[in-house]
Amino acid sequence: LSEAIKLRGEIAHAQALTQFSHGKHEDARALLGRAIGHFQHAADISRSDGQLHAALARAFMDLSEVDRLQGKPQDEAFAQALASAERAITALPSDSSGYLERARVQLFIGQGAGRKKQNPAPYLNQSIASAEQALSRSPNDVIALDTLGNALNWRGQWEIHSINPEPTWQRAVEAFQKAIALAPNFPWAHNDLAICWWHHGRYLDGKGKDPRPKFQLAMEQLKRVVAIHPTYQFAYANLAIILYDFASYCLERG
Repeated sequence: LSEAIKLRGEIAHAQALTQFSHGKHEDARALLGRAIGHFQHAADISRSDGQLHAALARAFMDLSEVDRLQGKPQDEAFAQALASAERAITALPSDSSGYLERARVQLFIGQGAGRKKQNPAPYLNQSIASAEQALSRSPNDVIALDTLGNALNWRGQWEIHSINPEPTWQRAVEAFQKAIALAPNFPWAHNDLAICWWHHGRYLDGKGKDPRPKFQLAMEQLKRVVAIHPTYQFAYANLAIILYDFASYCLERG
């Protein structure tokens, strides 16, 4: 019985992600609510199923992103996702899924803190540690590699205020590139690698150095994303932002 209910949750979750990728956030919210309901029902039946708790954590994390894009508080979704991830680890400590979902929650909390100009480093360091725990159990998990890269990228942005962030960004690049090598058509990793190079370029610009080589790497990476997934809207938005920075530098500096 729980497997059939879990399957209904997975179908609704997949449909939600499709709507999310097309920018249809209200439709994604409704489908995520349906998925969460199915996963919670299945988890009530099979409380020791770690994979179910991990699936529930993923759904709450995706709901938190819808909250963010719609300007709504994310705290409740974060709390639910973190609790689900911890239950997954308790139920299945030898599996990577609970550690991965915990890493994602900690990353998102850290990103939220950073956007509010609060110190995100404690959350990002926890995310890095959790992602590494996931990778120790599943070394070729591309989502874990992408999560690790993102946590390092965001930590690098915070390190700008006190230390040289370039070693941290280099570790991020290595994680993204490994994810791409394992899954060449995985759009997240291409997009996130481009963002990392863009941040590096902006840092170089602030130091009086030429950012254009990093900007060009970022733009080429995003062109690969739209070739692979023409409906991946984030790539177009990021490409426009980086192209603007590239053009502005060229106009100002020649």
